[in-house]
Amino acid sequence: MPKFLIKLPSQKKHIFEFHEEIKIGRGEECNLIFPDASVSRHHATVYINDDEVLIEDHESQNGLVIDGVKAISGTPTPLGSRVEIQIGKFTLIFLTDAQEDQFYRNKSITYLPKYSPSSVIADQEDTLQLSRKQATQILRDQSTLNNACILSSDGRRFYPENSELHFGGSKAHVKVDGWFTGGIVATVSWNGHQHEIIKKGSFMTSVLVNDKSITKRTLNINDTITVGRSIFKYVLGNSKS
Repeated sequence: MPKFLIKLPSQKKHIFEFHEEIKIGRGEECNLIFPDASVSRHHATVYINDDEVLIEDHESQNGLVIDGVKAISGTPTPLGSRVEIQIGKFTLIFLTDAQEDQFYRNKSITYLPKYSPSSVIADQEDTLQLSRKQATQILRDQSTLNNACILSSDGRRFYPENSELHFGGSKAHVKVDGWFTGGIVATVSWNGHQHEIIKKGSFMTSVLVNDKSITKRTLNINDTITVGRSIFKYVLGNSKS
């Protein structure tokens, strides 16, 4: 059964499964309801045509962005595995029945909660018309939140998204080498617009960004991070990695 992995602003991921045509929007008549003013009452429709799944924008106020490209209203667009869809402030990742789509960034989706509109802090006012600047900023922020990652020297990717990513010893998400790195020595978390790194633990452990010692700093794409003797890059990945 096809499904959407739904990323809510500053909240946990959810899953929404469907087996037939669905309407997406803010209105109660929709099958997939996003109670937020950035979403039109009937924003888009998803069709199932044999083995093909398509999505169509319905002249929504703020449009539909698919893998970074604004969709043409009234023109159905086919969806493939891990395609990323932006609807207002919400990000949807399309997942198929394929075995590889039972995992997202090396984590099983089995344990994700089912989506419910009650999961969202509702804003049911009239549709908010985002200015070009606001829409661009939302897309930029969501792209960074969803796809920025820590790249290790051996090629592994760690996506902090809106959780706190720990650097350190055996209990940390990201293991580092060096003296006095047995606990949590640094964290990366989301501050609402950017990821930021904070030094923790022993003052004996060095935490550098672009070769400069830090205690706290927001990260920019392509920054080099050094924790102890381990070196990482902060890069922009994508929903398919």
